[in-house]
Amino acid sequence: MGNRDRYGLVREDASRMPAASGNFAEWSVPWSDLMMIMFIVFAVLFIYTNGRDKPVPIPTPTQAPVVRASATKAPVDPGQAFMGQLNDPVTKDGKDPGAQGAPIRETYYRSDNLGISIVRETDRQVRVFLRGDLFFTPGGDHLLAASDKYLDRISEILRVSTGAVLVVGHCAADETKTPEEGLALSAARAASVAEYFIKAAHLDAKRFMITGRGSFQPEAPSTAPDADKRNRRVEVLVLTDI
Repeated sequence: MGNRDRYGLVREDASRMPAASGNFAEWSVPWSDLMMIMFIVFAVLFIYTNGRDKPVPIPTPTQAPVVRASATKAPVDPGQAFMGQLNDPVTKDGKDPGAQGAPIRETYYRSDNLGISIVRETDRQVRVFLRGDLFFTPGGDHLLAASDKYLDRISEILRVSTGAVLVVGHCAADETKTPEEGLALSAARAASVAEYFIKAAHLDAKRFMITGRGSFQPEAPSTAPDADKRNRRVEVLVLTDI
């Protein structure tokens, strides 16, 4: 046993303490070597950090203008955004040379009875087809009550974009006696659809432009079994980034 110190603790004799084991001796590192390792680590971290691209600073609220969700980018006259868009792409094998953006022609949705179709025609334009008995009676321009649930869903598509909206009305050849009556009927149908989007869905009125094409641009030939329903329609063209 060792001697006791003034606190009464027993101190072991250093001569009796065992020598450092082989494991401890093997893992001991000189101070100079340890400093060199730390220097190399910090040097590598410094080079790696400076070699990376500097992060792009996030603009503060004072640097970027505030864009309100209710704001619209549509021109005062939506017709400016739809120059050359009145032609029905169906009559051109799906190719509309005046379409805004690069042609895509991708069908998003098509109902079983062809009452509704949603087609992405270009990277900037979507066309919605509203056909037949879901929306209008033969010769009528008032929306049917059952059409509300469909128009509500379509209004959500329009709400996502702030672009201009062109509503184009059509009619079947046998719905009117004269071409003038056909133009008036088709324009009234387009007005009914646009009015629903503006009043019921509370969309910005200045985004809309309406027009009637009468029976001059049928989707189906008059000899087709479902020609009356397919040609009695309204098309809604939406520019997604105007």
